[in-house]
Amino acid sequence: MISSLNPNPMAPSTKNFLAPQAGMNKTAADFSIPILMYHEVAKPERVEQIAQKTQRTFIVTIEQFETQMEWLVNNGFSAISLTEVLQIQSGAHALRPGEKPVVITFDDGFAGNYFHAFPILRRLNLTATIFVVVNHVGEPFYLTWQQMETMAGNGIDIQSHTMTHALLGQASTGQLIYELRESKREIENKLGTPVHFISLPHGSCHQEFAKVARDYGYRGGCTSELAFAGLHSPAFALPRICVNSQYDLATFMSIAQSNPEFVNRKAVSRKIKRAIKNFVGEKNYNRAYHLIYGVQENIS
Repeated sequence: MISSLNPNPMAPSTKNFLAPQAGMNKTAADFSIPILMYHEVAKPERVEQIAQKTQRTFIVTIEQFETQMEWLVNNGFSAISLTEVLQIQSGAHALRPGEKPVVITFDDGFAGNYFHAFPILRRLNLTATIFVVVNHVGEPFYLTWQQMETMAGNGIDIQSHTMTHALLGQASTGQLIYELRESKREIENKLGTPVHFISLPHGSCHQEFAKVARDYGYRGGCTSELAFAGLHSPAFALPRICVNSQYDLATFMSIAQSNPEFVNRKAVSRKIKRAIKNFVGEKNYNRAYHLIYGVQENIS
């Protein structure tokens, strides 16, 4: 329970969330918001099974997730939607002094989002966005339409992660249109709720992605680019921070507080991965990635 936690030993700074850092000239319009990217929340004994579908480090335990969410609430953070992020960027919504927003997102649409994450989010009155792969709905390990309907009626935003989880950077324009148009249509028809955002599978981006997405009624998209969302983050390339199961609470606190040192520490490894991907090609890189981590998914 929330009251059982003692936030004082590792509480965040009480300084104004929008206050400029030393040596920086910021205005009140500047902001830095962590968009958290989760995949699955599971019982420890289920991790090995679920790891067939996603990397092990993308699977946090129920205890880890609950501790992280309770820490956010105990320390004055509020969960906002992706729509609110765009409203802040446009000036339609102003952050109050001291306001500490985060965005909670899940990729792929795993069943544990309903069985384990949803009850915790609901108890703590936190909203979240779940990006679902439409063709996986109802398969083993994944959400059903009925489960998503229940969550959508209780403050959870269901959005698109495409039809097939394809590498969009390798797709033809025709396939790109199919992945975006049909996933949006299917989710809206099944749930009766609007789809305005999409998460890029594998972080792979087609050169026409933003144009096609706008044409079919999307307002923004999330990437796997590791950074905090800021005033000038492109609406169709919103960066996120993947919450790794190996992170301790202190690391999570650093992420929640938009500590730039966290991103800086990851910069070298990100550059190396990007160089390898450019050298071997995106498709070969992802095939090797899945082979190394034992993930059973065809890369097309």
